[in-house]
Amino acid sequence: MQLSFGADLLGMVPVGNFADATGPLSGVVARVGLRLRPEVELTARFGYLSGLSKTQYSGGQTWENSVSDIPLWLGVRCFFGPDPYEGPYVDAEFGLNVLSSKVTASGASASETNERIGFHMGGGYIVSKAIPIDLHLQLMYVNLPDTGKKTALAVGVGIGYTYRYSLGSNMQANGK
Repeated sequence: MQLSFGADLLGMVPVGNFADATGPLSGVVARVGLRLRPEVELTARFGYLSGLSKTQYSGGQTWENSVSDIPLWLGVRCFFGPDPYEGPYVDAEFGLNVLSSKVTASGASASETNERIGFHMGGGYIVSKAIPIDLHLQLMYVNLPDTGKKTALAVGVGIGYTYRYSLGSNMQANGK
C-alpha cells in the first residue's frame, strides 16, 4: 500500500444558476491518497476556493455577489494505462461544500454560510513517475440533494504535484 500527499491549484468557472451568484473561483486544495491497489486510490481533498465578485444590476441598483467554498471531499481515482503511477485516470468524489456568500449593495453588505452536499467527477493525466505533475479537468455539482435551491454547477481545471510514500517499507518519494 502507498500513501500520497499532494496539492492542487484549482480554477472553477460557475455555470448556469451558480454563475449568477459568483465569478470564477480559484484556490488551493490539499490531497491525501491511499493506494489499495496500484490502479485504485482512495482520496480525501480539502482546501479553500475564493470566488471573484460578480456585479449585477437590478431595479436601478448595483449588487456585487461572491461565493467562497471550503470543499471537504472523499473519493476514488482509477488509473489505467501501462503504468498506474503515470498517465490517464478518472475520478469521482462526494462530500461537503461549506459555502460563504457575500452580497454588497448601496454600501451595505450581508453574508451567509451554508453547507451543501455535492459531488465532483473528472479525469486527468499524471506526467510521469519522475515528474508527478497532475493535470486534470472536473465537473462539480455543489448542492445534493436538491433542497429547493438553484443548481450550483461549475467546471474546472487544475494542476497538482504529488509525493508518494510506501507503507511498511522505506520511504518512496516521487515514485523512486
